[in-house]
Amino acid sequence: MTMLDLTVHFARFRAAAPERINLAAHSHHDWPDVTFAAQEQCWLDAARLAGDKWDLVFGELIPRVQAGIARQLRLPDPSTISVAPNTHESPILLCGRSAGSHPDTKRYPWIVEAALKNRQKQFIIDGEAVVLGVDGISDFNALHSGKHNDEVQL
Repeated sequence: MTMLDLTVHFARFRAAAPERINLAAHSHHDWPDVTFAAQEQCWLDAARLAGDKWDLVFGELIPRVQAGIARQLRLPDPSTISVAPNTHESPILLCGRSAGSHPDTKRYPWIVEAALKNRQKQFIIDGEAVVLGVDGISDFNALHSGKHNDEVQL
C-alpha cells in the first residue's frame, strides 16, 4: 500500500511551528493551506452580504458540501449529512424579516411567533437551538431527529 503524502498542502501550519508534530484529531488538527483562502473568501462574503450571508451559506454552500460528502461516502441522500459549527452543537438561524422563508421557521414555529412579537419590520435572531438530554447536556441527535421539536429551547 502506498502512503498518501499531503505534507505540501500544510505548508502554512508547518512554517508557523516547524518543530511541532501534530497528531491531534478533528478540530485540533492542522489546517490545509486551501483553508486560508477559504477564510479570506468567507470574510469578503460576510462584508459584502452582511446579514444576508446566511442565504449563501445555507442556500448554496452547505448543500454543495453535503452533496460532496454524500458522493464520497456513496450516500443516496445528501440531506442526511448534518452540518454544525463544531462536533457539539448545531446552529439554527431564523430570519424574522422573512418569517417562513428558512426551513427551520416551519420546524420551530414558536421561535418565529416569539420573534414576531418584536414588532420590527427587520431583525435577525441568531442563536443556538438545543434539545437537552436527561443529563442536562445538549443532545445533537435529538435535535436533528425532528422527534423532539416541542422540547427545543433557544
